[in-house]
Amino acid sequence: MSWTSGIGSSPLVVAHRGYHPVDGPSENSLGAFQAAIDIGADVVESDIRRTKDGVLVLHHDAEFADGRTIADLTYAELPLLPDGQRVPRLTEAADLMRRTGARFAPELKEGGYERQVVTELAAHMPLSQVELISFDRTAIKEVESIDPSIVTGLLEPHLPVWLRDSALYPAALWVMDKLNWHPSLSAAAKVGADYVSVEHRMASEKFIAEAHERGFAVHAWTVDDPVRMAELSNDGVDALVTNRSDLALGTRPQQLATAPALPAA
Repeated sequence: MSWTSGIGSSPLVVAHRGYHPVDGPSENSLGAFQAAIDIGADVVESDIRRTKDGVLVLHHDAEFADGRTIADLTYAELPLLPDGQRVPRLTEAADLMRRTGARFAPELKEGGYERQVVTELAAHMPLSQVELISFDRTAIKEVESIDPSIVTGLLEPHLPVWLRDSALYPAALWVMDKLNWHPSLSAAAKVGADYVSVEHRMASEKFIAEAHERGFAVHAWTVDDPVRMAELSNDGVDALVTNRSDLALGTRPQQLATAPALPAA
């Protein structure tokens, strides 16, 4: 199994948009990425978008507070982040990961420029340190066709946002478990992903066990509550995607290494 799996030990800690406490650097900034590395996060996660002049940058939202969109602006026109840093280029972050040896998990926010992403990453850091993730199944398939050695993760809520935000969500998850209906795993198999990354409430003990039986690691997002972190760890989850890497790392001594072994790859 790849390093996307924390099976047999504590889950990996994935720093969601870097480490950006209230009094710290802006999310998705070089400062946040360095802060995540400094506190010992296992993986740094970020978000890829592309500017009007074709520069790959790291920013979660498609648009800024003033309504202007990244796709409609050149790199030189991008506003500064709240703490005064520039929106980082993908290549700048890759250089940081190479220098520090950190693992990097950038998310493709849309498809269409997968080859540029792979090319730029390969020119600036070892691809063995990279995993590419996306909600876009076509994007994952394209990455796999470009270089199947790259670790890929399919982000899969597989349920509409309105349901995930409603009181019906726990009941829907209970029914899915009861029926053993986990379409996220079928989708991951179809696109060739190495693991699934699901909204943390979807990562039930039964879901995790079935994923492991089918050869997939399970990452859970976005988990900022230490109690929930411990529950997921005890249920055998492989990675915690979190804004609070400090808290996730602090739970490690209390976690139980009870996850089942995966079948041989």
